Amino acid sequence: MAEMRPRCRQAIAWLDQLRLMHIDAHRLYVHAGVDPDIPLDRQSETTLLWHRYPKGYSGGYGERHVVHGHDNNPDGPLLLEGRTNLDTLAWRTGRLTVGVFDDPSGRSGRFHRDQGDAGRPLRAREGGYWGFRFAMLGVWPAAGPLTAGPDHCRQQL
Repeated sequence: MAEMRPRCRQAIAWLDQLRLMHIDAHRLYVHAGVDPDIPLDRQSETTLLWHRYPKGYSGGYGERHVVHGHDNNPDGPLLLEGRTNLDTLAWRTGRLTVGVFDDPSGRSGRFHRDQGDAGRPLRAREGGYWGFRFAMLGVWPAAGPLTAGPDHCRQQL
């Protein structure tokens, strides 16, 4: 375990330099959420990392669909008109969901789920691990998590 500490520090340093929000033509990707009444360049780090939408709130951000996590929904993902919540409480349920949003029309996404056993710690597979880590700690552009970062970050743990 001690030999993993330098690798973990490197991975955390790499994650720390990632943007807190990514915007494409149709969507806004963020850890927790955004305040729809505040311009994107004025959103606080606290909002981006800790925001929780009110129950039943289905709005996005203007014309953009918001893809987020942070507000767990064990039966998710939660698909609403203006936002998608990917947080399926994976650390407790063992059910991990990763969203892939590559439809050029911006109208749909697909979801990959790791149906782990509830109560069992997640065994970090490469794709699922990075989907989870980035959803929890940062946002990446489409070419990102499985092709970027230090070599040890792409290894299975």
